Amino acid sequence: GPRALGARTILADPQDADANQTINDRLGRVEYMPFAPVILEEFAGEILQGWSPDHPSAKHMTLVYQVNPAWRARLSGVVHVDGTVRPQVLSEADHPFYHAILRAYWKRTGIPVLINTSFNAHGEPMLRTVEEGQRALEDGRVDALVAGNKLAFSDKRHPQARRHPTAGGTPVADPPSAGTPARSQATSNA
Repeated sequence: GPRALGARTILADPQDADANQTINDRLGRVEYMPFAPVILEEFAGEILQGWSPDHPSAKHMTLVYQVNPAWRARLSGVVHVDGTVRPQVLSEADHPFYHAILRAYWKRTGIPVLINTSFNAHGEPMLRTVEEGQRALEDGRVDALVAGNKLAFSDKRHPQARRHPTAGGTPVADPPSAGTPARSQATSNA
């Protein structure tokens, strides 16, 4: 589909006001390409004005919401200048592995949101293979790559990237169940 929604996705810190510029520079994108947040469903009502569980389209980044003022400054890397976002509201049932990543980020930071942008360079389609993701990792366009149950880090990580003691193929979660398409997420600590 037209949205990554956790597969072939770049994730980044939504608290970083410079994230848009940093990621777009690394991918050769133009600055007007906005980012969208992925939000844990259990926090959506607190963060998004007017959100309701009976808005299933919010699971697919097709609705726009005003961000509650208390959250705007905390999410400066993803809130548009008019105070809105076009979120993906995520439940565990929707995508357990993606939800586990976001939930771990929330537990570590207190922020139940990540920047979610498609894993592609300007003018190119979203990546189709793990090998394309590995090239982006080797080129330093992303800091880390999760493919299936493997995690790898780039030797060319962004200077602000948090260092992790393990690298290269360390299992980070249970692999997708049989018959599940391969998914990859990249992280950029923009």
